[in-house]
Amino acid sequence: MSRLPYKYRLPVLLAAETGYRIGDLCSALNAAYDRNAETLTIKEAKTGKQRTVHLTETAKAALLELDAWQPLRTLLCVQPSGKKYDRVTIWRWVSSTWQEMGMDDRTITPHSFRKLYAVRKRLCGVSLRDVQHDLNHDHPTTTMIYYYADKLAGVDA
Repeated sequence: MSRLPYKYRLPVLLAAETGYRIGDLCSALNAAYDRNAETLTIKEAKTGKQRTVHLTETAKAALLELDAWQPLRTLLCVQPSGKKYDRVTIWRWVSSTWQEMGMDDRTITPHSFRKLYAVRKRLCGVSLRDVQHDLNHDHPTTTMIYYYADKLAGVDA
């Protein structure tokens, strides 16, 4: 993560820590970060559903490090130039960073961080049903693709 340009770290880190889609994080103009409850709520573009997640220590630290007083939507969505981030730009940086790290033998996709989130939850003993709820999937078979992504790709976790 440290090789990824600083300006793209927060959406990528939050995607890995929360299971949110990069696109939802980049367009999170309606994001609500509750410091007291330590939650982040975003309306997902694909499903139209509001989703609230409890933030991990890593996610909370990243938000605090960047700027606790700046609106979250500015941190996630707007570059210093005033131009909005978009998921395509972030994926170009993620892909080039991935290749720079010598990882080009494995494919990284826009959903890689959602899969990472689901696999990490499984390895921590979280049930498939709970991860299905976390990812807002209608069908458990969809969640299984994420939940067992490491096994399906033949990767040791």
